[in-house]
Amino acid sequence: MEPVSNKPQQKIVYQPGNAEKDIMIIADELGFNTNTISPRTCQIWNDPNATIGGIYDSLTAYTKELDKYNELIRKFEPVSSIMGKIKQGQGGDEEEQSKICDSLRLHPNGLKGIFPSLQLSFGSSGYVEPLLPPMRSHKFCHKDRKERDRHVMSLDYLVHDFEFMCRHLKPTSKLILLDMGAALDFHGNNQPIVTLIRQYEKFGFVFDHIYGFEISKKDPKEVYETSLPE
Repeated sequence: MEPVSNKPQQKIVYQPGNAEKDIMIIADELGFNTNTISPRTCQIWNDPNATIGGIYDSLTAYTKELDKYNELIRKFEPVSSIMGKIKQGQGGDEEEQSKICDSLRLHPNGLKGIFPSLQLSFGSSGYVEPLLPPMRSHKFCHKDRKERDRHVMSLDYLVHDFEFMCRHLKPTSKLILLDMGAALDFHGNNQPIVTLIRQYEKFGFVFDHIYGFEISKKDPKEVYETSLPE
């Protein structure tokens, strides 16, 4: 268990996962740094000969771990607002906050216990998914068109370290969501942003403010009343 501390935290430097580091090294060879409109990004997931040094095997192991993680996310029993609990203690009871954050743990060994292949990256929000093409679910690379289309807007590729984020909250903290590229028109009734908000609420992270940025001008009233009736 990592104890909660209200002492100033040392600056966290982003640490890419193993496959992310390796693919960045051979990005030119894979054609990712060219002017090609549609580089073949799915090859790293589908073709064992597209990469070297065991990258394909590492990614295959990671996909299985990711499926396990998403299953644990689905089975997790929702909790009430963690900020409400933290505010009750007013930051004076670090042991109590540690217990609150422990309750968000999906595995006895944390995310490292779910992802032993060491493919997760690490940043200021804790462990996160590696930054890899196609910048969405790897299941988007499925050879079957229908299966591919089913996962085009899936958020199952995202990894959230709720325990880590909880340990860095204070009684005065505000939870703010920034949605960069907030157009909702083409999602129909299956809005990814709503899925994301509900997932955070399930783990007790209830946002105080939500800001959406979109390059095309949109009437806020239409967005909230039509696309986001909640």
